[in-house]
Amino acid sequence: MTDYLDFFADWYPEFLGNQFYPVRAAKTFTMKEREALLHTLTKEQRHLLEHHRKYRIRSLFLKNSYMQSTQWRFSELKINPFYPDTFPDGTKLICKCGRPLKFQFILHSTKKAQTMALGINHFADHLHIPIEVAREIQKGVNEIDIALDELLWLKKHQVQFPEQVWQRYCYAVFRNNQLAKPIQMNQKLPQRVLDFRKAKMPIYIADYEALEAEIRRVNQQAKGDSAQFLAKKELFENFYQDFLVDLQTTNIYLDKLFLTKKSQLLLPNDTTQSKLPREYYSELLHQLQQINRDDPETSFLILQQFNERTNLLIEEIMRVVVSVYLKYGFEQSFFLGIPRMLRNGLLRAIRLEKEEYEQLFTEKMTELPDVFFETLTMLLKSPEVHKQSEIVTSYIHSILGENPAYVTGEQLLDGAQQHFLGTSFTEAFALIDPRLQKRLKDFF
Repeated sequence: MTDYLDFFADWYPEFLGNQFYPVRAAKTFTMKEREALLHTLTKEQRHLLEHHRKYRIRSLFLKNSYMQSTQWRFSELKINPFYPDTFPDGTKLICKCGRPLKFQFILHSTKKAQTMALGINHFADHLHIPIEVAREIQKGVNEIDIALDELLWLKKHQVQFPEQVWQRYCYAVFRNNQLAKPIQMNQKLPQRVLDFRKAKMPIYIADYEALEAEIRRVNQQAKGDSAQFLAKKELFENFYQDFLVDLQTTNIYLDKLFLTKKSQLLLPNDTTQSKLPREYYSELLHQLQQINRDDPETSFLILQQFNERTNLLIEEIMRVVVSVYLKYGFEQSFFLGIPRMLRNGLLRAIRLEKEEYEQLFTEKMTELPDVFFETLTMLLKSPEVHKQSEIVTSYIHSILGENPAYVTGEQLLDGAQQHFLGTSFTEAFALIDPRLQKRLKDFF
């Protein structure tokens, strides 16, 4: 039995093997050395590091509630990359005491519409918090700088973004998305790594190891999994491109992240599996079948109105569903590009619709008199058949109804037109339901 990793090896041999990546970077830099290294980076890379510094400091304050005993809460961090000089427009960042700053902490009051700007060294002076807390804040910020030094050290030693591991990780996500029992993967890891990939920066050593660990977890889970694996290079490449887009919007692989509060009330308390009413999927399928894929604007509007009416999915996820459907229709890439829960629900709705259609179609083929098929044959054999599309379609719909699963007049006309152009009518006719073929053939 072919292992799923063998497919990746055949498709992308250039991403095999172990790319060198340091296991540690013990070097820390002085402020002067740090500034010198920062100036070797591109503008995009410097912006990336500033963004992650701000994010980690914000997380530091939220996690530790340093100022819980005061009315002040951390709001944002501002950075003057030109320090000790001013900004190009002549402005500068200053502490409440008037001292120029490179890093300015903006705090907001929980009691008044008031903000305060401070340097890290003046927290105890102006907020009246214990000096020990101020020192702990300083220590936390220093540790963040040390973590950023790791990235600067990697860049200094020309360590590149680990593209091989990233590609194998994305393939693991693709595989995990098709497992009968997928593992719960780290949701923020790929979003963070993708930022570094776009900036052409090496990633944190811990993130590199986390990617490898996620790959191993999927490999282990995939052993003996009962679900069919759709091992097609085109499907993976479609999934990969959609995955990159998803990471910039929302993560579609955690059910409870994209469900509204209303739909979460429908979930069983004793399970992590999310379920929506079967009727919802039937209606969603019907909505998708009705939209015109050549008219994206109207399509998004129709599904937005449906989503507002049902109020079960967040709008962002519904936009993902519509955009992927406009791109692929009901091809396999559509189902692999939407949340697993929605995929299973829609596939079940399609299966039930097909079963219902099969039953209705069989009944119609039994009930309809020969005169119906004789009349339809006369229309198709007419020299003016290419002008009678609406007549043929209306005639079929008047008898069979307008279920989208029913054969359409356009399908029959395509076959008839090819017949009159001298090509094989049998080949064109083979696309039609065999039961309808059988009844029509008696009159051709």
